[in-house]
Amino acid sequence: NGKIMVAGGQKDASGTQVLSSIEIVDPVARTVSAGPMMGSARSSHVAVPFRIQGKEFVLLSGGAGLKGSLASAELYDVATNNIVPLGAQMTEDRVAASAVFMPSGQILIQGGLKNFTPGALQVNAAGAELFNPVSRTFSKAGSLSIDRYSSALALTDAGRAITFGGNSSARIEATSERFDAATGQWTAGPVLAQARENLTLTPIRDGRLLAIAGNNQGMSP
Repeated sequence: NGKIMVAGGQKDASGTQVLSSIEIVDPVARTVSAGPMMGSARSSHVAVPFRIQGKEFVLLSGGAGLKGSLASAELYDVATNNIVPLGAQMTEDRVAASAVFMPSGQILIQGGLKNFTPGALQVNAAGAELFNPVSRTFSKAGSLSIDRYSSALALTDAGRAITFGGNSSARIEATSERFDAATGQWTAGPVLAQARENLTLTPIRDGRLLAIAGNNQGMSP
């Protein structure tokens, strides 16, 4: 509908004030209005819009609450401006994951930190899973050879998702892996000239992907 949804987040740098509120921005009217409250306060979650049977929704899943990473998920119904609870949980709790809407109609969620708690000294990378908007359930999406967080995820012209770089908990990665929704398998992709995490990955018009910036000094949480 041309509007922008702002959902959750945190009010302070330490993460002790996690928000469950939603605001709706109307760029045409230049107004901001209150939306519904999410069922769970969450920050660093994924928010992916999708359409099904002529209706528009936004998947809000994962992220971090006051006690750490979440496996819960919910839907925002654009037409009714309401939150729709989901009975199903993600296959893994995760915070700061990446997600893309696949040509198959499913949503691929990859990476992020699992089993994360505030002040944790050791972090672990989450794998990948798919959200099915028809059944409103989550399922495991194959197995990456290297689970990674702070990676970048994008969709190629061929309709495959690809993740680059990131941190495997053991090291910062230069490798990439492609996901084929038809087979449910991940395969090795090209290798970056430089290992990096917290990068951006942008498709450009000639079919290539542009990987920009990030860091390679191991400074992720």
